[in-house]
Amino acid sequence: ARLHQRVATLLEGGRDANDMKSLAAIAHHYGAALPGGDASKALEYARIAAERAQGLFAYEEATRLFRMALQAWEAGNGPEPLQRGTLLAALGESLTSAGEYLEARDTFVQAADAVRAVRTPEAIVLFARAALGFENASWRPGEPGSAAVRLLKEAHLELGSRDSVDGARVLSALGRALALSGVTVEAARASNEAIEMARRLHDNATLEMALRMGAFVDFLEPTGLEMCIAKGE
Repeated sequence: ARLHQRVATLLEGGRDANDMKSLAAIAHHYGAALPGGDASKALEYARIAAERAQGLFAYEEATRLFRMALQAWEAGNGPEPLQRGTLLAALGESLTSAGEYLEARDTFVQAADAVRAVRTPEAIVLFARAALGFENASWRPGEPGSAAVRLLKEAHLELGSRDSVDGARVLSALGRALALSGVTVEAARASNEAIEMARRLHDNATLEMALRMGAFVDFLEPTGLEMCIAKGE
């Protein structure tokens, strides 16, 4: 453990310390020095390296490094649930990008559970992030939307009725999850509310998301002919 700590310190002081490979190597050696080493540095370097890997589309490497960061959090006795929730949400996103949808869903549930009891604005936003991630990892492999609906409705309730980017995004995702659950009327209502909120916010990225998901909801909404056929008329 002491040798790993010394190697990490030497690498940290090198001129290439911000290089992707160097960051991963520093994270590895600080992590290998635990539990007696510096848990905070192990976590920080693993997190930075993971985010760098995510930005380079190296999703499997990002997943490995986010797991390393979580191990460091546990070794440091994990005093901050928001930090754990943030790492879990980031891990869930890298798993989703890597196509590991089932594990991503489980990870987003853990992220939501980690911050559910923390009554701060930051925790509520993080809960919404976990709910959005769960829904995204659910619809891609064709999973039913019912579980995502429950989590998104909880996030919507926590965010409140005030206009916000997070609120509009949650409503957009809720519309899609409801549509995939066959609740088309409520899905259309949530989708329309998301679009209206995004327009009031003048946020182009959020509006683009709301319109895109709204089109998905419209596509799934049964036509009058389909409804007659379903009823046998």
